[in-house]
Amino acid sequence: MIQGCLLAEGGGAAGFADDEEWAFFEPFVVETGPFRGRPPSGHRRVLDAVFWVARTGVP
Repeated sequence: MIQGCLLAEGGGAAGFADDEEWAFFEPFVVETGPFRGRPPSGHRRVLDAVFWVARTGVP
């Protein structure tokens, strides 16, 4: 677990990007169209993690 990272706890990821920010990024992240494998889940958590890494500068 990364110290100070709320992603592992499950509920903290939504605190990074509010609903308005997620509404902007969602069309670029969530693919729509024909079935292409496993159902999508956790895109918001992954995007929050990417922003957290970019913001904190961890390797």
